[in-house]
Amino acid sequence: MKNQELNQLVRMLIGLNVSEAFKLSHILRDEHNIKISFDTINTIKDKDEAKKPTFDIILIKAGKNRLQVVKLIKEITSLDLTQSKKLMDGVPSKLITTTSKYVVNHIVSLFTELEATVEIS
Repeated sequence: MKNQELNQLVRMLIGLNVSEAFKLSHILRDEHNIKISFDTINTIKDKDEAKKPTFDIILIKAGKNRLQVVKLIKEITSLDLTQSKKLMDGVPSKLITTTSKYVVNHIVSLFTELEATVEIS
C-alpha cells in the first residue's frame, strides 16, 4: 500500500464511532483471527462524548461457568488471566466504563449467556 492509501485508511478508522469499531472488531476476529480488545474499542471517542453518560459494568456473580467468565473478563479488560481471576473472585468488581450503549448491551449479553450476573451503573 502507498502512503496516501494508508493515510486514507487511518482517517477512515479514526472516524469510526464505537458501534462501527465494535462491528469491525468482530469481522477481524471472526474472518481473519485478529483480536481487538474491548479496551481498544472503548477508547474510540465520539465527537460529542462529553455530553454522553458513562456506564460502569460491574460483575456481581460469576455463576457456574467460572472459567469462561474469567476468559471473558480477560478479553474485555485486556488484563492477564491472574488479574482477571482476581476480579472475578473479588465481586462486586467494576470491569469496564464506556459511553456506548451498544458495547454495554453486548457485554451484558455475553455474561448472561454464561449465566453470570452483571450490573450497570
